[in-house]
Amino acid sequence: MSKLRHLFLPTVVFVGLVLLFQGVHFAEHFIQLGAWFGGFRNMPYMTPWATDLIWSLGEWMLPGEEDYHRIFEVGAELLHLLGNAVFLVGTLGLHWLVRNTYSQWANVFQGVHLFEHIMLFCTQYYVHQSIGMSTLFGYFQPYGTDVYDRVAMTTFRVWWHFLANLIPSVLVVLAIIVAVKSYRRA
Repeated sequence: MSKLRHLFLPTVVFVGLVLLFQGVHFAEHFIQLGAWFGGFRNMPYMTPWATDLIWSLGEWMLPGEEDYHRIFEVGAELLHLLGNAVFLVGTLGLHWLVRNTYSQWANVFQGVHLFEHIMLFCTQYYVHQSIGMSTLFGYFQPYGTDVYDRVAMTTFRVWWHFLANLIPSVLVVLAIIVAVKSYRRA
């Protein structure tokens, strides 16, 4: 560990910035859940800045694509994939710093969450359909018939992703609290 001592402060700063990023990401899901409670159930709500970023990513991934639904969906899946990859790197950095059970479980839950977004992005990009746990493995379709109800899809995805962000975020906060308490005792 003494050979890595010079990395401690940069890692603390990096992990702090990533956790701040996750706070913004979680706030986005909290706003989305609030919109769902407010009756916005036909599709998941996204703030204007997130929507602009989604369009930019979608157009970058699919240059020349004319189907605006596909551009938006690929952009949305890519944004979530990148954001959750950043958060996983942050939870790994936190675990390197504090090494407690909460940070370990934050990595496990965030790893599952990232795997979900890898599945959603890859299937949306290659199969033109988001297939993952949050779509009941493709059962829910955003532009389907009565069998594939938009309201049911939105409800399930909004709640699934809210909880998938809540659990590792709470575990991160608990990991920090435990680490601070043990540091103060020492």
